[in-house]
Amino acid sequence: GPFVGHLNTPGLARPIPEDLYSQLVADPLPAQKIADEVTVHFPWGSLLRGLVDGSSAIVGPITGLMKDGAELRVLLSAGERDGFAELTPSVIASRSEQFAGHGLRLVDARWASSAMVAETRSAWAKRLGPSRPVVFARYSRSSSRRGLMSAGTSPGVQGIHSTRNLPS
Repeated sequence: GPFVGHLNTPGLARPIPEDLYSQLVADPLPAQKIADEVTVHFPWGSLLRGLVDGSSAIVGPITGLMKDGAELRVLLSAGERDGFAELTPSVIASRSEQFAGHGLRLVDARWASSAMVAETRSAWAKRLGPSRPVVFARYSRSSSRRGLMSAGTSPGVQGIHSTRNLPS
């Protein structure tokens, strides 16, 4: 279980040996890919900057939690006070290569509808009001095996399949 209490408390001992504890702190175990979807609504500060710029320090750990095929959905609103002259869907699209380096493909970048913003039930969204623009971005996590599809075969071998219904 988790360590609770002070090391000097009688009867309590660290649950793992000191040398192993030091090793785990120095080299933490990798995150498990557990998330089918990650949603971030109205980040601010370094999280906002990292999600706009595709910073490895922010996007890397998020991607590390995502299963192959998982989606990252983000609602962003930023202005000059936040360090951005302008935050638009085209700004997000122009930075998609930084996300691609982490296995995230930009699927959609557009202005968020007022209904989308209201659905968040975010107190911050209410404070923003209808006059402040909000950008919606959606990314899909590709397989960690670069260039391979889910079965481990390249798209060339599997071919491109249409889901369009054709008459039989």
